[in-house]
Amino acid sequence: MKIYLYPLFVISLLLAMVSCKNQEPEFPKPQPEPEPVTEYTCPKEGDIYRLWPDTIFINATGQMFSPAPDGKKIHDVPYDHSQFMLGTCQGKLLLRNKTINSPGAVKMRTEEGKAGDIIPIASGNIYLREIVSKEDIARVLALKDGGKADFEIALLNFRQDIIQTNTITFIHRADFKKP
Repeated sequence: MKIYLYPLFVISLLLAMVSCKNQEPEFPKPQPEPEPVTEYTCPKEGDIYRLWPDTIFINATGQMFSPAPDGKKIHDVPYDHSQFMLGTCQGKLLLRNKTINSPGAVKMRTEEGKAGDIIPIASGNIYLREIVSKEDIARVLALKDGGKADFEIALLNFRQDIIQTNTITFIHRADFKKP
């Protein structure tokens, strides 16, 4: 019986030698540098979130543009694909992490006081097309050059209590172009 085990031992030893590598394994991998948390200055005291874009320029052709939160760049805002970003206000990171302060839906109200439907935030995305209708865009385009229209957006938590309200301003600039 010992004679039968000897060839199995030699074969397994040869397989182990063939499978060995001369290189050192790359373990443990170095830890990546932590990413800094970006906090934004907010327009109102007590806000937890900064909604961006909060100012949108519309030219005569209906193209929409918005300045970046730092004010250094101008971004295109296509109606069908644009999303609003929810940034954390400076010093409010711990408040954001509470469930009661987590937005699950939004509700919009126009200057005329017309309230919109409650729109659930699907996977954290708030789309422009879901909040502002094409009729509202046409109303802004009907304003004279330099005219403004404000839309109030309420962020709602899971109980549909208002966490905070934000204002989105649409400004009609007939000859506005991206620099």
